[in-house]
Amino acid sequence: MSKANEFIEMIRTEEGIGDALMISHQGEVITKPVKKDTARFVSMISYLAMSAIELKKLIGFTSPSYITVNLELEQRILLVFGRNAHLVVELEYGLSPDSLIAKLSGPLKNAAF
Repeated sequence: MSKANEFIEMIRTEEGIGDALMISHQGEVITKPVKKDTARFVSMISYLAMSAIELKKLIGFTSPSYITVNLELEQRILLVFGRNAHLVVELEYGLSPDSLIAKLSGPLKNAAF
């Protein structure tokens, strides 16, 4: 198992995580999500991530290094922008993105993310 897959599997075991995957800066899947409709899910997430990055450039923001997208009342997606790839995490209701980022800060650095 690759380091990226090991990292994603570690994230998936965290309480409050629905699914997680990594995509490249070009929108290619590095780790497969558990979702059944992988192609559609990855296409939507890739578009969202690329749009957020371009928006940050357009308005001159250097932060944040992640965004949270509310899809429905109890469904959110966390996008973490890395130097080498983007981390996509499906958050269950009640899980704080800030607490998850703080908890994963060490593993994120170690994963050469």
